[in-house]
Amino acid sequence: MVADDRTCYFPLGTEAPDTVPCGSEENTSCCGPEDVCLDNGLCMRVGEQPYSLWRGACTNKDWTGCTPHCKYSSPEGGAILSIIYTWGSSSQYCCGAPRLVHSEDGSDDIGCFDDSDNGVETFELEDANAVYGRALLSNVSTTAPTETQAPSETQSSSPTDISSGLGGSETCHDTAIGAGVGVPLGALALLFLIWAMLERKWKSELRQSPNEVSGISRKVNQVSELEDGGRPELSGDSRHGH
Repeated sequence: MVADDRTCYFPLGTEAPDTVPCGSEENTSCCGPEDVCLDNGLCMRVGEQPYSLWRGACTNKDWTGCTPHCKYSSPEGGAILSIIYTWGSSSQYCCGAPRLVHSEDGSDDIGCFDDSDNGVETFELEDANAVYGRALLSNVSTTAPTETQAPSETQSSSPTDISSGLGGSETCHDTAIGAGVGVPLGALALLFLIWAMLERKWKSELRQSPNEVSGISRKVNQVSELEDGGRPELSGDSRHGH
């Protein structure tokens, strides 16, 4: 934004060279360039210590149209506001530093100096908001969230699309269950087939070689006869040879 180079003044009419206007109105309050302007005409000093609430200057030399708070406290310059009491959302302030006030009944209390707006009595302030685009917030236009573009039609998905997607997931789930059941059943069938083929092969071999089996049986019988002291039978040619 364009810098506002208007001259600002303190309540006594002296210039306030280190302040900047807090609004575009003809009569508006002025704060330091490192302060936050408040819409109640006061300034929040946050750029340097001490952090404080203070009354600044005005673009109108006779102070018409600017805040009346602490106008008569340190009129030749700025005036600090001191917070005295706070309870809940309510607070009591003084212009300048607080002081101890002696009451007529002999009790002591904290109050203000006589040059405060209400004399020695504390006072409340109306709620205020920060002024954007001025002083410390000169580069800030708003705190509202930026508007985001709605997703395009190709990126958005309707409830119907979501439901169909869920249906597809269920189909994949059913397929996975079927595959999980089918794999062990297929393996069992394969093992059974291999066993049947081997059994068939063994039976075929047994049917094709009966002599080998009977020959083994005769040899076993002959060995048994020799162990019992008997004599194995000889062929007819062997018995009549001598």
